[in-house]
Formats: sequence, structure tokens, C-alpha cells
Amino acid sequence: MSNVREDRHVEGDWWPEPIPPNVEFGEGFYCETAQIFRKLRSKKPRAVIIGKHVSCYAGCSFAIGENGHCTIGDFTLLNGALIMAEEKIEIGSHCLVSWNVGIADSDFHPLEPAQRLIDAQALAPYFRNRPARPRLKTAPVKIADNVWIGMNAV
Repeated sequence: MSNVREDRHVEGDWWPEPIPPNVEFGEGFYCETAQIFRKLRSKKPRAVIIGKHVSCYAGCSFAIGENGHCTIGDFTLLNGALIMAEEKIEIGSHCLVSWNVGIADSDFHPLEPAQRLIDAQALAPYFRNRPARPRLKTAPVKIADNVWIGMNAV
């Protein structure tokens, strides 16, 4: 049983879009709104893998980059967490992740001033000759089973 219908829309959801096809979820998945996946940009066929009986509440957001991947273990609860993956984030089973928690595998901008200038130009939507973004430094994040991450942790 789940509140996600066969067409991948969430029952009673105000958000008009379904859960993206590259999100895989197990039985008993509870999703308060499909809006939590609005920043999912991954091109991987299995970008987000969610275990059994996972609960994701409205304040959550999966900001997953083009090459990013995220896995969430069984019986984990996300309540207002921001998951930002350019490479890989793994959250174990039986975890509680509270409000305003940020989990990231990158700082999302280059540290070198010249590279930051290129990055700012690349992110400007109306800049004519937008360059490609510089490669970001990433490191995979792995959170073990049975972990509680309290409010406002980064």
C-alpha cells in the first residue's frame, strides 16, 4: 500500500506533476507531495532509489544533479530535509532526518576565483555565450543505519 497511484501521481496532491520515472520506490512509500522531486535533474535511469515504508514529507527536496544518485533505506523518515547530490548520497535504513537538515556531496561552486567567475556566467540564464559550468569537486556521502539527524544540521 502507498499513497502513490499507478500513474505516479500522489493522492490528493496539489502539485500537478507525477513522481519522475527515474525515481524507484518500495512498498509502503508515503510521499506528501511530488513537488519534492522538482529539482531532480539526474539523467540516470535510477536516480533516486527509495526503500520500503519510507516517509517523505512536504518540506523535503531532492536536488539531484545530472550525474547524481541517491538511495534511501527502508523505514527512513525525511521531514523537511534537503538532499543535494552531484555524485552520490546514501542514507541507511531506520533513519530519522529532521527539519531543515541539509545533506550535500559538494559545495556546488568552485573555490578558485577565476572558476567562480565562469560558474556565475554559466548559471546566468540570459547570458548569450554561456560557458559550461566548471567541474565541481564532490565526495560521496554515506549515512549509516539507525541514525537520527536533528533539526538544522548541515
